[in-house]
Amino acid sequence: MNKRIVSIIQELNQLEKCINIADLAKKFEVSERTVRNDLNAINDILKKHKLNIVTLEKGGRIIRGENIPDVLAYVDEKDFYTYKLSKEERKI
Repeated sequence: MNKRIVSIIQELNQLEKCINIADLAKKFEVSERTVRNDLNAINDILKKHKLNIVTLEKGGRIIRGENIPDVLAYVDEKDFYTYKLSKEERKI
């Protein structure tokens, strides 16, 4: 699993915190499109395990389902086969 995706899931688990795409893009130094792609990957995991998906409101605010903490049980940060190179790794 891409480390950034795991980190985004961890951010989404901070339920008391309002999260939006622009903030995540800035935090992880990627484009908003990249964050949207990562959210799509997270939603694929959520759908696969019949959990509520994350949705976007106008302005890029991310809405999480109440069972978002459950998704951490289904991700493995060290999954070699789905690892995606970071921008810096691709440059090298």
